[in-house]
Amino acid sequence: VGDDALRGQAVNSISCGTQSSCVVSLVGSASILRTEDGGKNWTATVAGGRRIGGVAFVGGARVIAVGESGLLVLSEDAGASWRAIGGSVDGAFRGVSVSSKLAAAVYGDAGAAASTLDGGKNWTSLTIPTSSTLLDVVAGGSNRLYALTGDGKLLRSYDSGSNWQPPLTPAKPPRALIVWSKLRVGLVGPRGVSVSTRSGARSRPARGAVARMALTSADRAGKATFVHGRSAIAVTLDKGERWARVSRPRGSGAIVKLEMLNARNGYLLDSKAEMFRTSNGGKRWRRLETTGANVAVSMAFGDRMHGY
Repeated sequence: VGDDALRGQAVNSISCGTQSSCVVSLVGSASILRTEDGGKNWTATVAGGRRIGGVAFVGGARVIAVGESGLLVLSEDAGASWRAIGGSVDGAFRGVSVSSKLAAAVYGDAGAAASTLDGGKNWTSLTIPTSSTLLDVVAGGSNRLYALTGDGKLLRSYDSGSNWQPPLTPAKPPRALIVWSKLRVGLVGPRGVSVSTRSGARSRPARGAVARMALTSADRAGKATFVHGRSAIAVTLDKGERWARVSRPRGSGAIVKLEMLNARNGYLLDSKAEMFRTSNGGKRWRRLETTGANVAVSMAFGDRMHGY
């Protein structure tokens, strides 16, 4: 980028709404950096006066930021100004999960979570029965919510979080959660993917090459769903029925982040701080010239041609 505002800063999240509009939260900081000109210039804004744990565009120019001591703020002008939302929402939040333009959830430590069904205008605190850190909270449609805990339990609510079913405890703790519909759920890792058609109950391991892969993350990209670990990638086009291995870039380091925009176009960031692009679903990767940084922790793209 053409501005020194980010130089030497530790980034904990980045999100882009368009090719020119992005926001960045910094480790240990109450400020959010925003750009409206593709990264040439960055401006710091203060969002609530407490340390930010995560920030994300949720549709149009609307951005949600979360943080310590229940910080939950909304911007409707791409991060230029912020206001508190949702009344009193308890918890220390560190992540944002966006299911659609209207449905989103924030989550964090000791079961702290809140959800919105109107694009962030109003929020409801969720009383999730766990003392563990939450890895993800996802809306599944028809008032269903799914929560994945750090100690490997899957929690389910069928009434928007008012009541929760007894937790499911897979034999091996999943690392990531995929919710394709109100009934169809995928549990990712630590090895392979298990798919359930009963809201997470009675999941069955997917067959083929994906069954042997060490996996930690999932990425929805239109009709495609990609999963990956540090050294392996797989994709499904039919909600987990069949999986295909995706080759990672030749000579690349461990995978830090995979961001697929659709079934064909996407980007991969590796542990060498190098970035690669594919336009054919990972059959071929092209290394991109970047800034030459020694360490990279994340990336975000506004479209298939513009990213940070």
